[in-house]
Amino acid sequence: MVYNPLGALNAMFGWHQHPRNGKVARLPGPMRELINLWLQDGLTYRQILQKLTSTVALPYPLSEMNLSNWFHGGYQDWRKTRRLSCLDFEI
Repeated sequence: MVYNPLGALNAMFGWHQHPRNGKVARLPGPMRELINLWLQDGLTYRQILQKLTSTVALPYPLSEMNLSNWFHGGYQDWRKTRRLSCLDFEI
């Protein structure tokens, strides 16, 4: 069985995590990872959209609002997961 630190934290505090279902959440994993890294690097939503449209074929149009929603939800989850995995790695 694989240890899921985020799941353990949610269970400890009684939080129920629902899967994300927005436009960015429905993108393929590698594309979401790229968006997360660009957000982490401080790129603006407009810059991210320009990079995405010039380098990959998006399955549907994305807006700055879609990226903003992702920043406040899925990206924060991604950051927490990375922090927890770093803590696990150090132990």
